[in-house]
Amino acid sequence: MRHGTRQLSGKRARHGAGHRRVAGFYSAAWPDIAPPLTANWGLLEILGRGGCVIAPDRGYPAELIRDDVNGILLPDDIGRWLDTIRALRDDAARRARLGRAARVLGQAHTLQSVAPRYMTLFRQAMDNRARRLGAASKPCVDG
Repeated sequence: MRHGTRQLSGKRARHGAGHRRVAGFYSAAWPDIAPPLTANWGLLEILGRGGCVIAPDRGYPAELIRDDVNGILLPDDIGRWLDTIRALRDDAARRARLGRAARVLGQAHTLQSVAPRYMTLFRQAMDNRARRLGAASKPCVDG
């Protein structure tokens, strides 16, 4: 495999060419479906607003999204992406179900939701460090 190309459905394709074709087709007709095709930036924002997400079945999206629960995970197969987009276009109930579950997931990862958990971890780490330093500074008394 050479730089700038990748394997899609058993055929060599210019990196991004097929993705741009899908993205154009996709965004023109169904802006509520938002796949992170080449980058994962904004995935939590899309989930948080209840977007119906179609994402790659690997990497960061696959760690958050449960297939057909709060989004759709697909391999690098342009035909499958297009078929899935068309199916979702014609299935408003499925889009709504996926969007509702996506919103729940996205809201669970907002700054307001995660900051208290991080602060608890930071406080625990600081307390552990203080205990270790305090124990190390006390003189050892042999009885």
